[in-house]
Amino acid sequence: MFGTVISLILLISGAGVISAFFFLEDLLILFGATPEILPYSYDYMFPIMLGTVFFAFTFATNNIIRSEGNARFAMVTMIIPAVLNII
Repeated sequence: MFGTVISLILLISGAGVISAFFFLEDLLILFGATPEILPYSYDYMFPIMLGTVFFAFTFATNNIIRSEGNARFAMVTMIIPAVLNII
């Protein structure tokens, strides 16, 4: 099951990121970016889009760990990045 999840994560999130790069300007305008803000929002979203695949991997594997019965480890793996983000 883990191999299937990894394959699907890479396939779906990779396809989503690639398609989002082609339509990033249109998506930003759809979300309300004005012409003045559009260059800044593009610069902001580009690195976020690159990290989307890793976020999807983290989210899916965390749920797999939780379903295996190790909820405490799954909780710790969510708390550590949150605390580091606050710092």
